[in-house]
Amino acid sequence: MIRYSSLGVLLALWCWASWARPYTASPPIRSDGVGYHMWTKAFKSGDYSFVANQGAYDDFGCSLQKQTGQCVNKWSMGTGLLRYPFIWPFVDPQTPKHFSEVEEQFVHWFAGALLLFSGWLLLDTTARRGYHGFAPNFALLVVALGTGWFHYSTFDAGFSHAYSAFWASVLIWGINYAAQTAASSRQKASVGALLMITGVMMMLTRNTNVFLIAGSGLLGILWAYSAGRLGKLIGPLLWTGDHPWRGHSIAL
Repeated sequence: MIRYSSLGVLLALWCWASWARPYTASPPIRSDGVGYHMWTKAFKSGDYSFVANQGAYDDFGCSLQKQTGQCVNKWSMGTGLLRYPFIWPFVDPQTPKHFSEVEEQFVHWFAGALLLFSGWLLLDTTARRGYHGFAPNFALLVVALGTGWFHYSTFDAGFSHAYSAFWASVLIWGINYAAQTAASSRQKASVGALLMITGVMMMLTRNTNVFLIAGSGLLGILWAYSAGRLGKLIGPLLWTGDHPWRGHSIAL
């Protein structure tokens, strides 16, 4: 239980914030979140012109192009794409300028679930690297509460930041798994596919996530090189782990 104690703290704080609302009341889907959720509606309706969404919520960012007669949604599709498989039964594409109470609440709860699952991935990564107990749990709380991560999992749950944090956690977990595990060819291919899909989804969520991808990749390379397993890290992407530098190591 101590291994994941920080998740209990985050869950308790999230439940309290969801119930007490210690901030100015507003719908979970607002501002940038409107543009992200319009993609979710578009995925279900199949209408990617966004013309029907014009003027929704004080113009969420849809600008009509006179040449094409279509609107351009300037917000990235990745946030709406990730939540779509879970929320699609509750999305009504016939109300392009209105979000139901169920949609609003789902977005709020989904961001909270991403926070907890992302935290679990990071704690599992540190545990696989031999760190347990107080230090990794305290570090997770510092990151979650000391940055905007918790904020974007409660008050601004419709924004993309909690989703970026989730994909970054998946990327770090996958890179560490690839660097540490002596896997079969099928497992290597699966991990390689996971890393590639994660990278694509991070870019679809927010283009500045390229910096998270680069940072996570550098971290993985340092992990693998220090353990003499660089071939295992690169292997999943190349579908093989047999490389001449596999036995090299360095003390960091």
